Amino acid sequence: MTVGNERHVLDKGGLATLVEQVKHMLNEEIGELTKFETFDFRDVTNKAELPNIGSAKTIYIVSTDVGDIMYRWDDVELRYRTIGTDYNNIEIIRGGTASNE
Repeated sequence: MTVGNERHVLDKGGLATLVEQVKHMLNEEIGELTKFETFDFRDVTNKAELPNIGSAKTIYIVSTDVGDIMYRWDDVELRYRTIGTDYNNIEIIRGGTASNE
């Protein structure tokens, strides 16, 4: 490798160090990619049974007369967010002006 007018040579020891550093960096990156969040699931019979302060590691499933609705707790906004519903109950999805109607 040449830096400016100087030529630098990577000897066997330097190459081994570089390889180990690259392996370490890749292992850290791959480790981040393969981390999976684990969640607990909690069934409740209605939304009023949800705790006042939920857990970000829990998915809450609320049974309703039209199907189940899933919620997660938002620690930042301190509220529940809907993350899923029984999609069999959806009759119409309006796509704005997508159909030119």
